[in-house]
Amino acid sequence: MKIAFLIDPLASLNPKKDTSLSFMDFASRNGHEVYVFTANDLYIETEVRANIQQVTIDLSQEPFYKIVSSENKDISFLDAIFIRKDPPVNDAYNNMLQILSVLEDQSDVFVINPSVSLLKANEKIYGTRFAKYGPKTRITASYDVALDFIKSQDGKCIIKPVNDCGSSGVYLVDKDDPNLRPLLEQGLEQDNYVIVQEFLDTVYQGDKRIFFLEGEVVGGIKRIPQDGEFRCAMGLGAKVELATLADEELELAQELSEIFKKDDLFFVGIDLIGSKLIEVNVTSPTGVQQYNKLSNEILEEKIFQKLEERVKKNRSRSVR
Repeated sequence: MKIAFLIDPLASLNPKKDTSLSFMDFASRNGHEVYVFTANDLYIETEVRANIQQVTIDLSQEPFYKIVSSENKDISFLDAIFIRKDPPVNDAYNNMLQILSVLEDQSDVFVINPSVSLLKANEKIYGTRFAKYGPKTRITASYDVALDFIKSQDGKCIIKPVNDCGSSGVYLVDKDDPNLRPLLEQGLEQDNYVIVQEFLDTVYQGDKRIFFLEGEVVGGIKRIPQDGEFRCAMGLGAKVELATLADEELELAQELSEIFKKDDLFFVGIDLIGSKLIEVNVTSPTGVQQYNKLSNEILEEKIFQKLEERVKKNRSRSVR
């Protein structure tokens, strides 16, 4: 297969942790043609084009990538594109998805996850469809509405941006915090929406990242924050273990499975704290390298098997 990865600049990715690089390494070692481009390389005239590089990836080597060729071309020659660009999900990100939607309409290229699905499935908002499984949450662009929620809670609250990732801009506050006003104002700058959410102190025991492939659970990891830290990001030093699902979490997974299939979300990672749904990661779910090391599995084998099936399905559809 000819597989492209729409990513942040290749040299900025960490070969020891990055899931996109793990996918590319697997693809290279299994005879697929691997291509990369960034959002800035993508453009549209009468067709969707990109300044695209063919690369080989070998994470056991230094440097870990080699550029085979660079071309400016119509990208409908590809079989599949993994969208692996990190948020923020801003206007530029949404315009990128809209351009890719033209490609999807004009060709049989399979985009992962499909642009129409990503436009619908904001990571912080999408999960509110399952509010009964989540913590008390309010999403608003109003300072007064956000403040009212925090004041109404008995315990601490989380403030976080709707459109960012990696624990960026996430704060722990209570109703008497002297920094409450500036933190809310910062989050609401330029008419942004902000999330105010009940704080779950079970986070100190860790959160879970559970992977779904075509709606089915295929594995997961538990991330345990450093002492004194409430954020479970691996980039902040969280310890990683294998995760298992409790009965309540399995019930949630079954409900999520149905909506992921309906919305054609091919590869997803959900975040759970104490069996509560926090986020649905659809843009560039991470943690696959860590899962592989802990489980002695190669999750990419399952992912690329399903990918080949979807590519064949898309091709047969276009022939008809």
